Amino acid sequence: MPREVFVTFPLSKRPLKGFNIALISKTSDASVTHMRTTDPSMIEFGEFQARMINVLPPGTILDNPGGGKTTIRRYSGGKVSYVRGNSTIRVAIRDLFSAYSKFRGRRVSSSDLRQYAPHVFDSNARPAGHSCNCTFLFTVLSRLGIAGPIQGEGRAYKPYFTTLQ
Repeated sequence: MPREVFVTFPLSKRPLKGFNIALISKTSDASVTHMRTTDPSMIEFGEFQARMINVLPPGTILDNPGGGKTTIRRYSGGKVSYVRGNSTIRVAIRDLFSAYSKFRGRRVSSSDLRQYAPHVFDSNARPAGHSCNCTFLFTVLSRLGIAGPIQGEGRAYKPYFTTLQ
């Protein structure tokens, strides 16, 4: 059973930015299962990356909205590798953060992501990204507590979508 603890940490190394309060759910073995923040609009790349690595360490299993599982495999060179089905997919954490920053505070769909950065989120683009990165991003942001539930059907005219905080 997770227990929840409040922690404060500086928002950045710059003075006068204040402090952020986060609610962190931890299991008995001290692994972090979920993190919510009081002011997600203040997240900078370094904090986003650190949170992602701490909340979703290698071996974390995520449920895909369309069924099946995704397993975080490793973090290396600013990228995260994850396994979905029989495929290992790599995506730059900065690309995930960039998409989050672009759509922060709005509803975003997998179609929006494919239009915004096809080289990251569209398997049919040239150079190609990977369409699985859309739901991977939504799932990661949800686990970080900075996105709502994933909705939609993952089909044409009914894409997956979520609302980012």
